[in-house]
Amino acid sequence: MSLLEQAQKKRNVFAKEIEAPKASGKTEWINQTPDLIRILNQVLELQVIPAKTKKQWAKNRTRIGDCRWELPNTQGKVSEHIWANMIGKSLEGMLKTIQHSQPNGDWKISAYEVDVRRDDSTVECIMLAVQFIDAENQPDLMYRNGVPETMNINVNTGGLSDDVVKVLKSKSTDDSELKDLLKQLIGTMASNAAPQAEPQRASEPEQIEEDDEDDFMEDPQVTDATPFPVSFDD
Repeated sequence: MSLLEQAQKKRNVFAKEIEAPKASGKTEWINQTPDLIRILNQVLELQVIPAKTKKQWAKNRTRIGDCRWELPNTQGKVSEHIWANMIGKSLEGMLKTIQHSQPNGDWKISAYEVDVRRDDSTVECIMLAVQFIDAENQPDLMYRNGVPETMNINVNTGGLSDDVVKVLKSKSTDDSELKDLLKQLIGTMASNAAPQAEPQRASEPEQIEEDDEDDFMEDPQVTDATPFPVSFDD
């Protein structure tokens, strides 16, 4: 399969069921708003989960996406095939936005609403709101500084108290608590890494040999036992 064929197969999964019109010498543009709404409903109905499944997933988490198309820029300027692809691309954009922040779920379209209303600039638009539901009903990922808080990290907690480990695993730890915990962690690691001093062995008492009188008198360092004379001034 060539790269172009692979790209064509992957392109616009939401609108792939809409058959492209056969080649003809004339392109038929959509001029009526009801025709735009009809094709919009057709694309969405092909993607919505069955009512039975929706009832089973009633308590699953959901997200809502929305988009709009201005009628002056749409009527008479798109064919059925182009319009179907525009709708599919909009649905893909909504899904990617949800998957970017909550990638741990399997998101399906469960409901939608279409209406023609005026926007803030009083321009008449086709407005679309779509509800996506998580088939796996995974818990919401919470972020701190752009990083998910639910992360699986294996840490050797040897030497740490149970209270310290419990707070480290907590999701609601403020900066002050974190600083105290880091200090305890550093202190524990330092104490574990410090080499234990080897106990000093008690020195043995020095044994003094008793010399006899002859050896003492023969010591060459003792030359004269007579004291020095002491004089007193009058």
